[in-house]
Amino acid sequence: MPFRKIFYTLLFVPCICMAQKDTCRNIERKVDEDKRTVTYETPFLKHLRVLKQTEEMAFFAIQVRLDTESPQFDADDLEVTFEDGTSYKDDKAKIVCQQDGAMISATGDIGGSFAASGRYHLQSFIYITPENLEQFSTRKISAIRLHEKSQKIQGKEAAQVLEYINCLKDKK
Repeated sequence: MPFRKIFYTLLFVPCICMAQKDTCRNIERKVDEDKRTVTYETPFLKHLRVLKQTEEMAFFAIQVRLDTESPQFDADDLEVTFEDGTSYKDDKAKIVCQQDGAMISATGDIGGSFAASGRYHLQSFIYITPENLEQFSTRKISAIRLHEKSQKIQGKEAAQVLEYINCLKDKK
């Protein structure tokens, strides 16, 4: 009997370990020799992704994208709420608003007509600085507000963003 337990343990433990994912592996690294930059990009989750560019024109940011029914052109002001109830505000954050649309063609030709859907995409960046790095690298985001549009961030997405920030915070 003990032999079977040992056999099955040795058989299944490697499978369990291989099933665990390393979130940092999902980060894409792009090198631009002309601009002398290295850019790290995470996959776009439902509402968020993390970007970091080093060398010339360096930045570290969370890109936010929310959908809404109402246009919010020329808007600014974003707020991030964390699970512990604290928040981060940037009253000067620029918000880009684009109307969703679709190309429609009755004949299948490329020269179809454009139809607006009545939905809008709001997009902005939360810049991670030495002053707010600890806040963003130790707390999960629970909600985001871009101007008048608020969105709860689900636990899985919040956990992934936190992991991505921690993967990238020391990259140079």
